[in-house]
Amino acid sequence: MSCLFSSAGAYAEFLDIQGKKIANEFIVTLSADSNSQTLPKDEFIAKGKTLAAQYQGRVLRNWSHIGLLHMSMDENDARRLALDPNVKYISPNVLESMASTKSSCEYGSHAYTTQVVASPQIIDCQDPNPQVNGDLCYDNWGLDRIDQKSSPRNGLYSFSSTGNSVHVYVVDSGLDVNHAEFNGRIGNGHVAYNTEEAMGECSLWPHGTHVAGVIAGTTFGVAKQATIHPVRVLNYCAGINEKESVIYAEAFNWISENHISPAVVNMSINAASVHSSWITSSQFADVVSRLAKDKNIITVNSAGNNKQHACGYTVSAGPDGDGVVVVGGINEFDEIWERNYSGGGSNYGSCVDVWAPAAHITSAWYDGYNPDLTCGLSGTSFAAAHVTGAIALYLQQHPEATANEVRDAIINAATTDALIGNLGHESPNRLVFTGNSDFGWLIPIITMLLL
Repeated sequence: MSCLFSSAGAYAEFLDIQGKKIANEFIVTLSADSNSQTLPKDEFIAKGKTLAAQYQGRVLRNWSHIGLLHMSMDENDARRLALDPNVKYISPNVLESMASTKSSCEYGSHAYTTQVVASPQIIDCQDPNPQVNGDLCYDNWGLDRIDQKSSPRNGLYSFSSTGNSVHVYVVDSGLDVNHAEFNGRIGNGHVAYNTEEAMGECSLWPHGTHVAGVIAGTTFGVAKQATIHPVRVLNYCAGINEKESVIYAEAFNWISENHISPAVVNMSINAASVHSSWITSSQFADVVSRLAKDKNIITVNSAGNNKQHACGYTVSAGPDGDGVVVVGGINEFDEIWERNYSGGGSNYGSCVDVWAPAAHITSAWYDGYNPDLTCGLSGTSFAAAHVTGAIALYLQQHPEATANEVRDAIINAATTDALIGNLGHESPNRLVFTGNSDFGWLIPIITMLLL
């Protein structure tokens, strides 16, 4: 991604996003005033109209809650607009290639009966490596790993919080709202690429349903009573393998405007190749930073499955290091996850904040016919989902926590030096830990007091 205008002084960054540029369409970030992160809506709209008239453009959409305009103008005028002190970033609206994630279940989908689960939950995983040795792990082994500091796993998932009253916004392919794993815990949602389309899921690749099941499924989820809000940005059923950058802007503006607190965003989506998506840009980092500062909402992002340094594939932290938690993936043996059959695996490096289970994760599934299927899949999408669930547990007990406090809680509570093998250059050795509702902080504190 190149910067055509320096951000020094009053100049905005004009970002060159890879992809097929949509002629004469741009995403514009307006500078905030000195007292707040984002301008009031009426002032924002008025300023957008003024700039459009001044630079021979037209406002197509206002995303005032995240400080963005969708504008139509000649590129030369857009470059002139980049010199205006009221503007912070400009980028072209492009058609981005979608990261290739579609595949069949690694181990078979099957029907099951959802039951109310009490703590400790028995995790029936007879075989630690179901892909290699057989179809024996019908539970989510990841739950068994994140609630304890060391291996081997004890076959239980212990929890003292459930995410009750916490709202999770899943930016993904949609959701099978009738799946028994969610049992009526579905809140309002949004289809960002077509606001007239009904909310639902695509049976060709129900990625969002599987992710949501890990976050908040009754059986397979970390936060078993959190409310899920599907925010649909992927359109697999239409056979579309490209999406406009503005879809993400629409999704995050809707979340900012319509969220119910306390809230967390899960975005198990990454660039298809290095810096090939608007979500890796400083402009989108500004969006998640505004969401964090204005609304106290943290965004959790998967590290990606390219077996590369994560920084080119993920959402960047804001200018103050805030707004996002990036999650890498491990396997059942506390090693970095690698995809045996394709040569891929978890991304790594300094942009990864914490690790979580990613290999052979069982969760909810959808085939268009049967309401209560499961599927085993691998990927950092599901590592991110474990961390989002952990945040929901924390927010239940700390509903007023700021986004930075949530981020610090996840990182500070993580188990250090538990992972083995080569995690990749500059990677932290931090495994997400839930322990109890305060991530186990009270136990060592009490022990120290007694001593």
